[in-house]
Amino acid sequence: MFQSLRRVEFHPPEDLDWPELAQRLAACHQVLCVVNVRKHAAMLWEMVRDLLPDEEKRVCVSSFLFHVC
Repeated sequence: MFQSLRRVEFHPPEDLDWPELAQRLAACHQVLCVVNVRKHAAMLWEMVRDLLPDEEKRVCVSSFLFHVC
């Protein structure tokens, strides 16, 4: 039943540093990235936002809801 309802693929993180992860996320059309610490989420969000063109729509959602752009 799990296989028939499968809608997403989980890819465990490799041993990436933050800039590499930001580049991979920015290269995706749609992506969800879950991190443990708000500080890391904010830092990663800033990196990804800086890599994307201004006209691209992007949303960052966190438990704190610090940015929605």
